[in-house]
Amino acid sequence: MKKLITRLPAGRQGFTFIELLLYMGLLGILIVIMSQMFIAIVNLKLESSSSTAIQQDGTYITSRIAYDVRRASAILSPSLGQTSSVLSLDIVDAGVHHTYQYASNSGVLTLSDGTNADVLEGSGSAVTQFTVTRVGNSATVVNAKDTVDIVLTMTSKYVLSQGPDTMTYRFAVGLR
Repeated sequence: MKKLITRLPAGRQGFTFIELLLYMGLLGILIVIMSQMFIAIVNLKLESSSSTAIQQDGTYITSRIAYDVRRASAILSPSLGQTSSVLSLDIVDAGVHHTYQYASNSGVLTLSDGTNADVLEGSGSAVTQFTVTRVGNSATVVNAKDTVDIVLTMTSKYVLSQGPDTMTYRFAVGLR
């Protein structure tokens, strides 16, 4: 009967069980470290995207409202001393009066010009507070300009480990 077990040459010995366990342990530790680094990088990217989204949307919305208020001929609402979630402006363009209305409904800020309604925030943020207070009125003081005080709070739609990213803008703007 022939021997079925053959020996490998001296230079080609296999791995011992201990060497295999050490290799697998070191490989496991390396995989855990690399996956933790990957998760940290993804979380940092998400936080950065969240912050950037609300900053860009907040800057756009505040600039657009300031632009429209400055070119308006009158502030239709809110009334003097009143606070509202709606800002209505009368804007004259080429001799034609247009009513622009900024309104916050169910966390969505829209701009309506009577024919179209546009959503102002982007896909990465939501408006959680939009309040307008009329603080100045040209009808009560000579040479005064109608002025509104606006509070706008933007919240990120991205879910972060420490909660949603929030930024509040407060500014006053008046007619020219």
